[in-house]
Amino acid sequence: RTTTQAAAESSEVSEQLIIEFCQERLQLPVTASDISIAHRLPRMNQRTGPRPLLVRFTNRRTRSRILAAKRTLSQNTSSGQNRVYINEHLSAENSKIFAEARSLYNAKRIASTWTYNGRVYIKKDSGAQSTLVQSLSALQSL
Repeated sequence: RTTTQAAAESSEVSEQLIIEFCQERLQLPVTASDISIAHRLPRMNQRTGPRPLLVRFTNRRTRSRILAAKRTLSQNTSSGQNRVYINEHLSAENSKIFAEARSLYNAKRIASTWTYNGRVYIKKDSGAQSTLVQSLSALQSL
């Protein structure tokens, strides 16, 4: 596909790509009625490759199943080539909190971090109970 074709990708084409991806790679039965809208995001820099695809689902159940199935992607892809990332859309504040939580995880100061329904969670130790993080100051006090 050429750059001009990718730039002109219609919403219908984007929706079809999502349906095929969910059925083939995630093994989930997704239909056009499960998708409200799908479109490519504008490119913010000169990176190559496909632009990010934003999808709004018609129901939370489908969205939750897809977010839960994203774990299978890392198991099925060994190289960085053709990697697909599925991320939940977070508010600006929660994006900052999650970025800081990932930094703490990479520095091995916490055991894990994830998002669920737009909120950021962490585990301080592998056996610890999960903690909802609602502010940067709460996270930085760790």
